[in-house]
Amino acid sequence: MIKTLYVRVVLIFWVIVAASMLLSFFIIKELNGTRIYNQFQWDTLDAGEQIVRYCTENQVQDVEAYVNSLKSISPFKIYLYRENTAARADFPIRPEEVEKVLHGGVYQSFGDKKIRSHDEIVAGLPFEVHGTSYALFLERNIRHLYKGFDGVVRTGLILSLIVGSLLVAAASRYLIRPIKMLTRATQKIASGDYNNLEIPIHNKNEIGILANSFNHMVKELSQMEKMRQNFVSDVSHEIQSPLTSIRGFSATLLQGELPEEDQKRCLSIIAEESERLSRLCEDLLKLASLDSEHHPYAPAKYRLDEQLRRVVISSEPMRAAKNIHIDLSLEETYIIADEDQLAQVWTNLIINSMKYTQPGGQISIQLTQSNHEVSVRIADNGIGIDEDDLGRIFQRFYKADKARDRSRGGSGLGLAIVKKIIDIHNGRIEVQSQPNQGTVITILLEAGLE
Repeated sequence: MIKTLYVRVVLIFWVIVAASMLLSFFIIKELNGTRIYNQFQWDTLDAGEQIVRYCTENQVQDVEAYVNSLKSISPFKIYLYRENTAARADFPIRPEEVEKVLHGGVYQSFGDKKIRSHDEIVAGLPFEVHGTSYALFLERNIRHLYKGFDGVVRTGLILSLIVGSLLVAAASRYLIRPIKMLTRATQKIASGDYNNLEIPIHNKNEIGILANSFNHMVKELSQMEKMRQNFVSDVSHEIQSPLTSIRGFSATLLQGELPEEDQKRCLSIIAEESERLSRLCEDLLKLASLDSEHHPYAPAKYRLDEQLRRVVISSEPMRAAKNIHIDLSLEETYIIADEDQLAQVWTNLIINSMKYTQPGGQISIQLTQSNHEVSVRIADNGIGIDEDDLGRIFQRFYKADKARDRSRGGSGLGLAIVKKIIDIHNGRIEVQSQPNQGTVITILLEAGLE
């Protein structure tokens, strides 16, 4: 029971409040007790001064008789001493104190160790009538006042503790409620259920921030789970397609009844599908490496313009086969980056442009540098991309035209690899395209030079 956060919060509050109230009780009792005691001390002195004033001003003939008459109507115990008279044994004042008052001193019980507590107040005053010295002592017991005050304070503190405990119990339940909701939601996530997990909390406090962060995390996890499922489905489909072709044509060849020309065609298809499967595996391994926390990244300073020329030269067979004209405008540019990774970027982008540019088409590649930023612009006059597809071309296995991509041997991973590498280099990709008018892809990178 005590293991729950709700019970712990309530118990901790109760212990803290109880300790605070107990301490407050003693502090209030001490402070107010002293105030009450001092007030009654002065009241006692004032009452004694009135009696002394009356006796001295009126020169009362029988002082003892007058004082005895006051005992029945006064809230004080009154003691009267005359010089050369022994002190009473039951009186709580030492004889030497009585002597001091008889000789003109004033006595107050505050600070007298003989008085064991603040329950009793004693004041002593000297006066003289008809040449005789007297010591008048007034005693008052205020224990009942302390008890009444203590009872009021104690009752108030107990009521405050009860009401505070009820309020804290309700407030704690209110505070713990979103945490319980988060706990149930995390348990659902652990079981793979991402449906209806949004926590309806919109406060601006720490709990609200936590709930908003959790809701954002759930959306991201749900999206990642969908992407994972789609990825598995796409990988299975992409692998199954060439395997089906290889298996089918292999079975046909095993029958041994095909003419030599058909056999060559079947072998050519098997070789193409095998090559496609090999490229798919290479791209998957490349993406897996880039996605890992310890992906290879070895930045170094090199000539970017020379690298672009080498990539264009390496794609010469495809360019020549389609008679594509390539226009190069490359400034001498140094950059600090991973040379192998960026070579993969330029290869993928240039090969893509050639694939989707009609024979006799044109591709332009421009390299410029300004304000410590390098811009590589690759433009073609190919078939272009629909506006609806532009936002998804960097998704894994996404193909704007599946049939067309398959005929060109694409795996749907090339642009995903490009995007991942550019992200690793803290760069940006801008894409502009219109159907049948071509595509312009601009890569913006930090030069990384001081």
